[in-house]
Amino acid sequence: MLTETLELVRRGRAPLVFPEETYGSGDGLLPLKRGAFLLAIRSGLAIVPVGITGTGRALPPETRLIRPTRVRVRFGEPIPVVAGQVSARRELERATRAALSRLSREP
Repeated sequence: MLTETLELVRRGRAPLVFPEETYGSGDGLLPLKRGAFLLAIRSGLAIVPVGITGTGRALPPETRLIRPTRVRVRFGEPIPVVAGQVSARRELERATRAALSRLSREP
């Protein structure tokens, strides 16, 4: 999957990645998986954090039926990435988690 996505990036496509890689049942952030960060490091693309709130009301954990509701999407400042700098992965994760936490707070 990583190789295929890197090929799309080389062709000018910008991937959208949900670093939790699953749907959580609570309001807090789940642990972030490393795949999104490896993709950023291998491609050199900046990480643009996006906080989304209201999805728990739209799609409660006990159902798969989407309910009408308002969802708020907030974009953060891009987090620069140095291509090939694998040693920076943990710092990228920390910075991304902090940004997502700020952006995902209800107003």
